[in-house]
Amino acid sequence: MSDNDARPFKLLRMYCDASAIAAAGVGCLVLFGWVFHIEYLKSVVPGLVTMKANAALSLAFSGTSLWLLLPGESRTRSGHIARFLALVVVMIGAATLIEYLFGLNLRIDQLLFSDPEGSVGTSSPGRMAAMAATAFMTTGLALILLDWKTRRGRQSAKLLSLWAALIAMVGVSGYIFHATALYRILLRTDIAVHTAIALFLLNVAIFFARPQTGISDDLTSERSGSVMARRLLPAVFCIPILLGWITLQGQRAGLYGTELGLALYSTANVAVFIVLVWLSARKMNVEYNQRSRAEVEIRKMNAELEGRVAERTKTIEQSERDLRESSEMVRLLLDSTAEAIYGINTQGNCTLCNRACVKLLGYREAADLLGKNMHELMHYMRPDGTPYPVEECHIYQAFRQGKGSHVDDEVVWRSDGTNFPTEYWSYPIFRGEQVIGAVVTFIDITERRQAEVALMAAKAVAEQANRTKSEFLANMSHEIRTPMNGVMGMTDLLLETGLTPEQREYLETIKLSADSLLTVVNDILDFSKIEAGKMNLEIIDFNLRDRLKTALKTLSVRADQKGLKLLCDIGPGVPEVMRGDSNRLRQVVANLVGNAIKFTDQGNVLLDVQVEAEDGALRMLHFVVADTGIGIAAAKQQIIFDSFSQADSSTTRKYGGTGLGLTISKHLVEKMGGKMWVESEVGRGTQFHFTAWLGTSEKTIEAGTARNSLHVARDPKDSFRVLVAEDNQVNQLLTTRLLEKRGHRAVVVANGREALEALKKENYDLVLMDIHMPEMDGIEATAAIRRREKETGFHQPVIALTASVDRAPCLAAGMDGHLSKPIQPQELDDVLKILEAHRREVDKILLADEESPWTFQKNNLKFPTS
Repeated sequence: MSDNDARPFKLLRMYCDASAIAAAGVGCLVLFGWVFHIEYLKSVVPGLVTMKANAALSLAFSGTSLWLLLPGESRTRSGHIARFLALVVVMIGAATLIEYLFGLNLRIDQLLFSDPEGSVGTSSPGRMAAMAATAFMTTGLALILLDWKTRRGRQSAKLLSLWAALIAMVGVSGYIFHATALYRILLRTDIAVHTAIALFLLNVAIFFARPQTGISDDLTSERSGSVMARRLLPAVFCIPILLGWITLQGQRAGLYGTELGLALYSTANVAVFIVLVWLSARKMNVEYNQRSRAEVEIRKMNAELEGRVAERTKTIEQSERDLRESSEMVRLLLDSTAEAIYGINTQGNCTLCNRACVKLLGYREAADLLGKNMHELMHYMRPDGTPYPVEECHIYQAFRQGKGSHVDDEVVWRSDGTNFPTEYWSYPIFRGEQVIGAVVTFIDITERRQAEVALMAAKAVAEQANRTKSEFLANMSHEIRTPMNGVMGMTDLLLETGLTPEQREYLETIKLSADSLLTVVNDILDFSKIEAGKMNLEIIDFNLRDRLKTALKTLSVRADQKGLKLLCDIGPGVPEVMRGDSNRLRQVVANLVGNAIKFTDQGNVLLDVQVEAEDGALRMLHFVVADTGIGIAAAKQQIIFDSFSQADSSTTRKYGGTGLGLTISKHLVEKMGGKMWVESEVGRGTQFHFTAWLGTSEKTIEAGTARNSLHVARDPKDSFRVLVAEDNQVNQLLTTRLLEKRGHRAVVVANGREALEALKKENYDLVLMDIHMPEMDGIEATAAIRRREKETGFHQPVIALTASVDRAPCLAAGMDGHLSKPIQPQELDDVLKILEAHRREVDKILLADEESPWTFQKNNLKFPTS
């Protein structure tokens, strides 16, 4: 029986469940009575025939079988168990009938319990009645055929259940009317009253177990005949039995004879059924009237619906016309686009294409493409002529992955076998969540490819020009710094000798001019690095106050010479130790303060530093360099940051300078995550502002300690053997004199090969290695020294001695440090101090400039790299 929400079907299901449980329960109670000899359970009323044990077992099995089959899951394990129980019931009934028909005793009657001879209504002890055996056999067959595969089998189940119910009803009628012949057919064993009642209820439940199939559908449907049947059947069943029983009781009481009783019974039946028919007819007439009114309403609604349908039809026709116009417009739009567009289905066959697609592929009309596989027509081969499998085609990602693709490095093939470079876009077409195809847009990028080739050629020329410029700048740096090294070095040596005041003035003028020339060279080299994108920052810990003090100390002499006050104010919230590029920060501060001193004739110059913002371990510092100088006109305040620009052309003539300082400073500030701007008024002074993000550090660096610790007095007996590899005679002489004045011995060689030969002959405490030398340069020589160390295990300190500003190749070659030309005596002293400390086995060495971005350590040696 299906799960239907209609109330009659719910009631039938409840009845079937109750009947199945009741039948199984009655059977179990009777078996319980046999076990414990309880007569009330076996015969209901003492003196009546008892329900035999095999009949009780059959009843229990039949009820259980129906209960298992009711959910309609006959193919499950429960269904198999139910049919097995029904088969057992059939076998019990069939065996009992065989005993009656052939006078046999198959010894099944008292298999469970013994029944004494001479029991009431029993021809053979323990044997159920023949009509009960027939009913059980029929019931079992009905249960087996209940869900049979064929319609005829299921119809047979209905008929068998009705036959069994009829047998049971005959027995019940016999007891009602005291007609022994009805419950003892052929004078055999009587059928027990509760057996007959249980079988009747059980078979009615079997009949209605599947209410919407077979004969039962005629009683359960909503058709008028079924409705009439449901109204009359209960009366047809109950009223004759009730009137017959009343008539019988009147005859037994002597109220009337048989003839009068039969007449009264017939008349009562006719009268009752007339009333029932009249009530049914009245009910049906009411329903007919309601149906007629409903039909009138339906006709009205139908007419209204037809009007709406007609109106809707007009709307749909208009929509179809609009759709056709829209489709035509879409087609015109597609044909008007310059890009080629086509659509494909999931098999890759063309479903639409525009005019540009047909033209680009070399076909005459769209029909040449529609329905064809587009991959096989236009995308079957790679640019190099190798086959292009469809599985690797990016267009089909729209099918495989449900996402779009964009490719610009493939070709498309025309109908004549030629190809052209293309850029295409492929996107999936969705219907709901299902991909039903893809739309592809492609263009011919032949002209773009030609432009790209031309651009690549131009780029190669530009890169070559840039390399040439870089090489030129590097050579220029070397060629300028090399003689400057001699000029500035010899000038320093002369200044340390006994001179007349006039001679000292001349030499100091030479030194000032050389310093100015070196500043110009450095600015040009920094600007070239900025243009090439090679200006990088290095992050190290440094003492901010010490670094600013050092920068201002070098400028204080110029301020004193002009009678200016040089002031510095660092806010209390500024950390002592910061992380960043201290050299570049010092360069910016020195440039701004130097400019302020240059353009101020009286008053003061102030450097102010405050914390402006915080972000975790980062601090944004706000620097202000304020002066009381000539000021800058408002119209000129932006151009001063441009390359080679100054506020006035006369400024260059009066104050000098290249116009690169502010450009370089602004770029460095921006590399530090800040910005630079100016506030000025002509005649009132100028304020240069810049911000920079710097990190904080927990490291402690005491101001001034590092450099002072390396300027302790050296024991005169401590001298080093230093190998100087330098090809320039002036630099040879200068370096030798600088070393000899410090009490050290110098051996000079002219190239890297001679340096290697000298190192083979004897050991040296230090090698000062020039980079650019004939035969073998310093890079090659250092590499050879490091290879030799792998065998000896001895580390030879090597310091680069070069005019180049790029120290990366030196460190990459394995050099321990870097001294730039012109050689600064202080930097050379720092290297010698470290060697001296190492010789004395000092456990802890403070670097000459620990916050600088270089450091190298080998066997407890640390050397500067700039």
